[in-house]
Amino acid sequence: MKKLSLPLYFNPSPLLFVPFVQGYQVYYQDVETFSRNTPRTNSKLVSSHGVFGLKVPVQSFDQNALYRSIWLDEQGNWMRDHLRFLKSNYGKAPYFVFLQDRLEEIYLKRKLKLVDFNLSIISLALDVLRLREKPVLMSGISETQHIAIYDEPALEKLIKLDEELRPKTWPAYAQLFGRGFAGGVGILDMVMCLGPDGKTYLEDLSEQIGDFEGFCGKIF
Repeated sequence: MKKLSLPLYFNPSPLLFVPFVQGYQVYYQDVETFSRNTPRTNSKLVSSHGVFGLKVPVQSFDQNALYRSIWLDEQGNWMRDHLRFLKSNYGKAPYFVFLQDRLEEIYLKRKLKLVDFNLSIISLALDVLRLREKPVLMSGISETQHIAIYDEPALEKLIKLDEELRPKTWPAYAQLFGRGFAGGVGILDMVMCLGPDGKTYLEDLSEQIGDFEGFCGKIF
């Protein structure tokens, strides 16, 4: 089985789920030094007013703190604000009603680390898509040989392509708002709009780009 390692983002792009469709074992990075204002805490979804950014607040941390040691900040109402945003803008999405309870369970859980929160969102998407390969954290393995590691600077180019090429070249799907397709939004948009059929969309995207590692090798 082919192996690769990806940054553990909050609500990552559907493009980063293509490796699961292609049979990769995906390992998520959780042992790097953490920094604010990255896709680990920031993501985008579609709203009635256009693309909207969501941010996950975290507790204060030391300068060299590892990602796996970062805790969610439970102060304020951001968790309920996220849930209200999802209900307000995705309440009429075909599969929202099937995901609402699971989303509430993820968002309202207390004393949770950011790593676990982000992994819960990814696991939810994988369950909806009926993809059996489960993600593994890099901190849980001792042998990293033969694992292709993609860090954030490398993936920035990939995410930029995702925004630019859909739907001009890459496949698109029916979103709830807007005249054109909003690229660069996270996986929750796709699973709430398509549900299990999102796997077919990912397969179409996979066919378009070819082998994930090979595709990355062409653009990096």
